[in-house]
Amino acid sequence: MHAPASATVPSPVAETEPAAIRPPAPAGEEIKVSRTLVKSQPELEELIASDPRFAAEGMAVSMAEHGFGTMVTISAGSSAGLTEDQLAEALADLSEPQRRPFTNT
Repeated sequence: MHAPASATVPSPVAETEPAAIRPPAPAGEEIKVSRTLVKSQPELEELIASDPRFAAEGMAVSMAEHGFGTMVTISAGSSAGLTEDQLAEALADLSEPQRRPFTNT
């Protein structure tokens, strides 16, 4: 039996193409990423203060206690020239452990 004429068949090329990179937000728009991190607010504030990415003009970070962690929201306006992927990467870096327990380093 044949598929209806209106059905589309996925192209095998589409599976091998690289993922699209999201462009910066259009003028006047804001992009946001948020996630609950299992870190204290003072610990996150220290990490943010030491990371030059968070000093970008037009970028803001807000935090609020949330369950067993801290809800972190990073937002950036179009003037920051950042993409959603770059904000997500910065948020992921905040979630990484900074010290390893039970080691001398």
